[in-house]
Amino acid sequence: MFAVKFDFPELDNLSETVLVRRPHVVIGGGSYAHVSVADMKERPYSIVLLKDIGERFVVKVNAEKETLNVPAIDGRYQRSAYLPLESIILTAVSLDVDLAVESNESLDEAAVRILRRALTTKSPDFPAVVIRGGEPVIISIPANYKALVGRSGDCHIRIDVADVSSKHAAVTYEDGRFWIEDLGSTNGTFVNGEQVSGKREVAPMTPIRLGQESIIICVRNEEELGASLQKAKEEITSFVPPQKDKALAEYPALVSVSEIARPARVVLEKGKEIIIGRHPTCDIWIGAPHISRKHCTVTLMDDNTVLIKDFSTNGTAYYGGILHKGDELKGVKSPLVLNFGSGITAALCFNKEDEKRFVANQGSFYTFAAPKRQEKMTEENKAWEDATMQLSPAEQSLIKESITEESLGKLVPKPDSFASSREKKIKLLILIAIGLGIAVLIVWAIILFPIFLGSS
Repeated sequence: MFAVKFDFPELDNLSETVLVRRPHVVIGGGSYAHVSVADMKERPYSIVLLKDIGERFVVKVNAEKETLNVPAIDGRYQRSAYLPLESIILTAVSLDVDLAVESNESLDEAAVRILRRALTTKSPDFPAVVIRGGEPVIISIPANYKALVGRSGDCHIRIDVADVSSKHAAVTYEDGRFWIEDLGSTNGTFVNGEQVSGKREVAPMTPIRLGQESIIICVRNEEELGASLQKAKEEITSFVPPQKDKALAEYPALVSVSEIARPARVVLEKGKEIIIGRHPTCDIWIGAPHISRKHCTVTLMDDNTVLIKDFSTNGTAYYGGILHKGDELKGVKSPLVLNFGSGITAALCFNKEDEKRFVANQGSFYTFAAPKRQEKMTEENKAWEDATMQLSPAEQSLIKESITEESLGKLVPKPDSFASSREKKIKLLILIAIGLGIAVLIVWAIILFPIFLGSS
């Protein structure tokens, strides 16, 4: 976000330039500084750079104590600032978010893209994203540009807060509308108290909460920006999470360790239907083609049991059977793993131990199965594999399908039944062959007998 050049006139005009990918930069001599300068260790102040609209930015001097020996450089600057600090001359240049090297491109590709964009595109002012806080930070983003939000150095909107994930969310502005997308964050993204899963539209000036405390707001023009900043001043500076958000540490909860399931954790609330599916508006979004747009729902009932309904094309498996479209599983009050196929699972956990166990088992479908039952199923599967060694490919395929159904609790034939069936087939084929042989002999006898009589 900033290019900062340091000139040292007393050291033979030595200079050094640093690229800082942060909208909020602290320059000083202490360990707290984002850019640490050895020559500033003895100075009782640090320099703070804050992004503003477009190419504008704010410079502030933070003094550790009251002192007269502080440079008078506070102010708002356009594009660049020349900041003399006694033996150091600091030059700060504001950079647009789209003129940085992306994590997935080579330096050559980045150079061509940045040069083309710098020469053909005007520096954006709006739309913009405001990071609320004691010192608001404003980042302008281009339209139709996916701006990443998080703690990582690859993010365009960088927020250094512990409960914000490295790549927490993404903000885009398309056709006059803002969109927020949670990128599988640990502590969630919330709009109007509702947790975001997948991608959803958000109205301008609507607070978007990342984790427990960090707030960002999207604006389209100066009027919305002014109103948002004024409202932020009037509100209590320390954010107190709503009472319902304390449920983040409570149960029952749906938990998934699958990479394509977002968010990774959703707490159930009484009477509220949690929708799982491929549609972006689902409470838990699963990005796989075999998942239906509305695959299933999970609801916590008034008696603290859980109701699961299936609406899918391919079904939802659980340890005990398969729910097909229209099926319901009522009265669930113990931990349960839902299997959506292709290794995608989600566990219904009723306490912390359930969740720890599921995560430790890496989302295994058999996490909550009894150990003896797991051992028995392993032995059964081994027997099925042994039984397939002498069978045809078609029969092997049938057995493999049966193994899958057995693991889901369905009644399937035993391996020896396939063997006896095969013996019956062989005997039947032998009988058919004998019958055909006899039939051929009879036909030949009928044809040859008159000829034999005539010749005699």
